[in-house]
Amino acid sequence: MNARPLWRLDVHALLLIAGVALSTIVSAGVRQLSIEELAVNAEVIAVGKIVAVASSWNTERTQIITRVELQPEEMLKGVPAGDRISFAQLGGRVGNLGSAAAETPSFTDGERVVLFLVPRRNGQLGVMALFEGKFSVEREPSLGVEMAIRRTPSSGQILDRVTLETLRSRVLAALGK
Repeated sequence: MNARPLWRLDVHALLLIAGVALSTIVSAGVRQLSIEELAVNAEVIAVGKIVAVASSWNTERTQIITRVELQPEEMLKGVPAGDRISFAQLGGRVGNLGSAAAETPSFTDGERVVLFLVPRRNGQLGVMALFEGKFSVEREPSLGVEMAIRRTPSSGQILDRVTLETLRSRVLAALGK
């Protein structure tokens, strides 16, 4: 018999409820973390390019985890242990099975980002405050500048849109640099 343990169903239900609650809170206009709050509380802040995204089962085969690697172009805070910064988050796709943790950011190879990262309980880095710690870097052709844009994953709603230079300046000012 392939009965699922009851605790596993409870965990998945709790994640779903928490995600729906967070989506509701964000869309209802509850204050998000400012760039300055992110800067002060993050352990690592990096501007760079996503160079690897891979999902796999955890060792117990109870969760899908996505591991992401960032090639930093600029470190605004912290020092990477090597050439790349690796971090993980819940959710992803393995074969025909997919799993999603509500309001976690998604990543694609080649994407340029600014990431605010914090250590998790297991010692690995993760994106701070779910999606709030990810800004996509996109060129604005009409202005000829790079923009740092923070969006909600569920709706794509833009929460922040500032030039990359403005974001950089605000981070460094918050850090007293």
